[in-house]
Amino acid sequence: SPSGETAIALAPQIVEAGTTTASTTATTTVPSVEPPTILEPGAGTSTFATTTLIFLGAAEPNRIIREIITNASTTSDTDGAWMLALFSLPEGTTTLTFFAEDFAGNISSGTPRIIFIYLPEATSSPPDDTPPPALVGPIPGPLVGDIAEIPMLYSPKSLVITNDGAKALIADGNRISELELASGRVRIVARGLENPTRMAIEASGETALLLEAGKPEFPGDPIGRILRVNILTGEKTILATGFINPRGIAIEREGETALVRTDSGIYRLDLLTGSTTLFAYTNINGDIAVGPGATQAFFLTEEIFQGLGVIKKIDLATDEVTTIAGPLEGSIRGDAIELSPDGTFALVIVSAGDSGIKKIDLATGEESYLFSTGPAPFGSYSITDIALSPDASEVFFWWTSPNEGLMLSSINLTNREFKTIARARAPRAIAITQNGSSIITASPTYFGWYFDEVELENGIGTRLAGFAENAISFALFPSDTEIVTTNVSYDFISSIKRINLTTGLISTIATNLPSQAIYIAIEPNGETALVSTIGMLLRVNLTTGETTVIADQIDGAGPIAIDSTGANAFLASSNGITTSLLRVDLASGTTTRIADMDAVGVLAGIGLDPDGENAVVGSAGALVRVNLLTGETTPILSMLCEEASIRNMALESTGETALVTHDTCGLVRVRVK
Repeated sequence: SPSGETAIALAPQIVEAGTTTASTTATTTVPSVEPPTILEPGAGTSTFATTTLIFLGAAEPNRIIREIITNASTTSDTDGAWMLALFSLPEGTTTLTFFAEDFAGNISSGTPRIIFIYLPEATSSPPDDTPPPALVGPIPGPLVGDIAEIPMLYSPKSLVITNDGAKALIADGNRISELELASGRVRIVARGLENPTRMAIEASGETALLLEAGKPEFPGDPIGRILRVNILTGEKTILATGFINPRGIAIEREGETALVRTDSGIYRLDLLTGSTTLFAYTNINGDIAVGPGATQAFFLTEEIFQGLGVIKKIDLATDEVTTIAGPLEGSIRGDAIELSPDGTFALVIVSAGDSGIKKIDLATGEESYLFSTGPAPFGSYSITDIALSPDASEVFFWWTSPNEGLMLSSINLTNREFKTIARARAPRAIAITQNGSSIITASPTYFGWYFDEVELENGIGTRLAGFAENAISFALFPSDTEIVTTNVSYDFISSIKRINLTTGLISTIATNLPSQAIYIAIEPNGETALVSTIGMLLRVNLTTGETTVIADQIDGAGPIAIDSTGANAFLASSNGITTSLLRVDLASGTTTRIADMDAVGVLAGIGLDPDGENAVVGSAGALVRVNLLTGETTPILSMLCEEASIRNMALESTGETALVTHDTCGLVRVRVK
């Protein structure tokens, strides 16, 4: 049986995983560092039925902890605690040895642990002809290039709470989305909008008034318009046009007129005829709210020439404008104001210093923070918009944290209870899970990427463990619980890391690669990955970090797809003018040019048909299908949403559709075949 933990004198030279050349000569050093202690698994546990083990232990603070057989490493924290995951361990008996090393290079004696791994044989396996999973979520039309937008919050600008308090309408990119506050389910209400800015729900609760700022060609271009949107059907009706950057709307008494705030002033809109009347000027644009009884309206502005925030009141019978609160402390934004149903207080956004939400007593002018972010440790906090629940019990707000991303939170005005309800994702990379019902998204934050799983049917998202610092791309293991990433440090050192999305554990697989790593794809054996670097294609052993150059005559670095046999890789490579599709024989390294295409922006992805006859290549501005036998190219889609801003593309398992992330359209499913 395995012996207990004892210190042994062997102190080999430690070789960094992933270097292309490394000496394996052992040396002996007088230990000046205390050896690490293994706490879990306990010494009495030696037999395991998995090839992945996680060890917890203690050591001196800030020591590099290494295991010599797997070459895995981690660092103990300031209390000396450490955690190290070992992957792809061999079956049978293995003696693992753990060392501690200080930053001067002094190495401790080793702490051994004998393990025995036994893997019972699988009782069954799916047949090779198992059909791909059926598509989940909205399905595009039958024609190549048809699209269907997937419900996922990605670029929220404003929100309003429905009359029953159960849902939120969100102006999100180029569409209006509905969010169930309890479940997190997302439904797309209206599509194809041009810069929607703000909404107001009408008394029936079935329709909403929507402001569109449009895409002005020059400052002062009067292309803004007001629409009525049926919340149930998405039907849109244009009520009025000719506004300059409309940013605020509030419905007046009887619901027959509305106040609209624009760059050129405040207008009264007749909702029956569409006629407008200018009745007040303001020196800045922003939101507007109607008080109880619909006899007064309130808005934030600045005292002329002073830059001080004040709240002004309009008597809707006489059009008289008076200041009722202010000057307010701090930098108060005028683009968001919420009024309590009884008219006793207003909520506003503080946009500088301690960003947050302030409550203003409209009788006394007294100010108090309802929510304050405090100073950010790095980057900055920001609040996008606020919305008060119909009973004034909660305030909901979109806000951005430099290390958490964009999220919707709420605060109870009575007990100050804070909770996060939903998150928005602007993924720079995606991967489809094995059953095809969800995707793993990588969204940017201040120093890297955070990861979420998003259901394609309803947009419900779950934040996953793990953070990829300075990541460039990632690939998902078949387990759907682990990824590998390409990373580049601030001193331009490329590395490959493995991240467990359940535990958040991060292990460095390889570093000091011969060229900057950009894209990565896991090979069918699950033990190695192909890495597209600038000028070459590498193979990296995901256990040892051993790196091999497969081909070194490649222009640029592009996304990779591997055929079902694992014998060939297909690489999209761009020189800025032309995009080439290359085939690389993974045994010989022979590279063959299959086709050239006009490049339309940065490359976004590549996917292979299940039959291996065609590839789909995505760039910022287009999707193209390439016949792998003839090199014939066929356009699928160009300028999605009239913008060349596709970020990433992943071909779905049927080969008939692809998922695309876009800066304006969000997450879209495209028919490619």
